[in-house]
Amino acid sequence: CAMCNIRDKVRCVMCNIRDNMRFVMCSIRDNIRFMERLEHQTIWNSSSYGHALCGSLDFILESDFILESDH
Repeated sequence: CAMCNIRDKVRCVMCNIRDNMRFVMCSIRDNIRFMERLEHQTIWNSSSYGHALCGSLDFILESDFILESDH
């Protein structure tokens, strides 16, 4: 997750199904920064590595959440 990308990387991996909603909500503070990384295709940069580890399902939900909350 955006907030736990280094310290709690393991928890980020484990949250992708059980805590799906919490995964989406946990990066609200990092929305803009995360979206910039998406646009620049730096998904595997160390700061956003946790998101990539969470798997494509949560990754897509995260992107959709950012786009919807943009309005």
